[in-house]
Amino acid sequence: MKWHISILIALLAFTELKAQDFHAKETTLIKVFTDLVNAYGSPKTSPELELLPNTSQDKIIAQYYAIPTPVIKIDEKLFDICMDMGADSLNALSIIMSHELAHYYNDHNWCSDFAFAVRNTPIGKNIKSESKGDKIIHEKEADNFGLYHSCIAGYHPFNIYDRLLVKIYAAYKLPKIIPDYPTTHHR
Repeated sequence: MKWHISILIALLAFTELKAQDFHAKETTLIKVFTDLVNAYGSPKTSPELELLPNTSQDKIIAQYYAIPTPVIKIDEKLFDICMDMGADSLNALSIIMSHELAHYYNDHNWCSDFAFAVRNTPIGKNIKSESKGDKIIHEKEADNFGLYHSCIAGYHPFNIYDRLLVKIYAAYKLPKIIPDYPTTHHR
């Protein structure tokens, strides 16, 4: 009976430690996010930010959602990949978040949001198909604006960008070519 209590206490301590670790990750994420939002210098209110725990059922790496409320979601595994980059960990994190912020501040959602609203009309079908072609342009724009604003915020993204992409693609077992995205060699 006594060893059961010891195991229970150890499990509770481990759970509390994990919760503290997650809170520390959120704090780090918010700090970099705030630096980047300030670098964008937009009067537009920043989107919400959500760190998805490893236990989440969402299959998201990093993504900006416009509807219903603007939010950027970052997977905890992605956060950990960035932190594994040692001295460049915050630079790596700034690349990811600044890319998603670029989608937000450049209104990359307007066409897809409108297409969704009119999706059952003839014009909606045309807009929807045309917006797929714009996705690659928007991704490249988000890369460029994201890297620029990462620098403005005081981070150093250029020397690690390619290395970070390789780590992300490997960790998530992503194919080298993803439809509607630039390849890793054309980003």
